[in-house]
Amino acid sequence: MRVAQRGYIETPSEIGERIYGWQYHNWIVNLIDGRLVLQRNDKRAEFGLLFHTLAETDTHWRRFHILHHHLFLVQYEWDGKIEYEIVDEDQPPLPGTFLDLQCPETIVELLTSKNARQNRNKLLLTLKSIVPRSFVAYIKSFLVKTRKQHTKTLNVKSLYDILVCPKCKGELTFNEQNIHCIACKQRYPIVDGIPRFT
Repeated sequence: MRVAQRGYIETPSEIGERIYGWQYHNWIVNLIDGRLVLQRNDKRAEFGLLFHTLAETDTHWRRFHILHHHLFLVQYEWDGKIEYEIVDEDQPPLPGTFLDLQCPETIVELLTSKNARQNRNKLLLTLKSIVPRSFVAYIKSFLVKTRKQHTKTLNVKSLYDILVCPKCKGELTFNEQNIHCIACKQRYPIVDGIPRFT
């Protein structure tokens, strides 16, 4: 199996799986301590179609779902390596490999960021109600491509083109050990490839 060097995964969280109960999902995915933790889905549809129907028909439930989407979704971005763990169903669960909703600390952690996200979520709610999903998907893919291209094209040489002398704003010349201002004759050392302007 091939996995890209960099990417983004968005999948239902354990809470989302338990509430909605998608029978065809083989795995439950949690994001715990910055790593994806996967466990076999026992395919229990505890609530049947109740929440699927609410999502389609009840604006209050839909609004709650959008405002608190972080409870229902795992959103994971990687660059280089995907940190993950697969939980062996034959072994008792180890601490840190499952979402313990009976633990007050877990609940606090899930809800702590609620206030910080509130304003952003209000904007998201408005945008999601007016922007087609296909357009959002297009923008996400465009941003990933743009970020990748920007990372490839950004190099030290291009930074040198925009640097000016902090003292007089004059043009600079560079060699391996120093940066030299043509206007005021000030010299700045380069230490381990990093210009020192202090």
